[in-house]
Amino acid sequence: MRLSHLFIIATASALIATTASAGSSAINVQFSRDQGAQQTGGAVIGGPGDAWNDMFGNAGSGALVDASGTATGVNLSFSAALVYESQLSFTRFTGTPVANLMQGYLVDFMDSPGIDLRFSGLAANQIYGFWIYTQGDDNSAGRQISLAANGADPVFATQTNAGSLTLGDNYVYIVSRADAQGVVDIVGHDLNGEADINGVQLIAVPEPATAPLLAAGLLVVAGAAVRRRRSR
Repeated sequence: MRLSHLFIIATASALIATTASAGSSAINVQFSRDQGAQQTGGAVIGGPGDAWNDMFGNAGSGALVDASGTATGVNLSFSAALVYESQLSFTRFTGTPVANLMQGYLVDFMDSPGIDLRFSGLAANQIYGFWIYTQGDDNSAGRQISLAANGADPVFATQTNAGSLTLGDNYVYIVSRADAQGVVDIVGHDLNGEADINGVQLIAVPEPATAPLLAAGLLVVAGAAVRRRRSR
């Protein structure tokens, strides 16, 4: 059941990303301790040559560009207990297209206040999708993080040291509406030993006028999953 649920969520995020990308461009953010691991290209969404905003240190702020390198007017303020950069021999993603993204990460511990990612300058009351990457180094198996946007119910990721991007394992997908001031504040907390955030991709998602199309797609996927279970 859990696998079917994750499959439906993954399909929903893909539908949303495809629909939204027709009218907007993603904003990509990675976290690093130095400038030696600049990510380019896509992750769960995006494609070759996409630009990333590389944020240095465990706390700071900065204006963000979109995947084409164009200024967006969006600002990110972030804070965490510390930032870490894995050695290339100590991360499962070495040699993959997302190696630089997954090499650096913000860290939260049980006794720390959490990882805070505050996006401002977004369109007021606009819905956004956030893909948040959550795997540290090769000691990440069993680490668990909870993530909540603007105080909503949290979503969770539990790491297994996977070497590919896997929903619910080393990334989560959150949909949140920016408040009247154009802010989405995402807070992550450690639930087991350590919590990590490598980076974030965000994009404006369809307004309610396109919701029936997305709902129809989800119903098709859900129906197929049910039929497969019954046939077995």
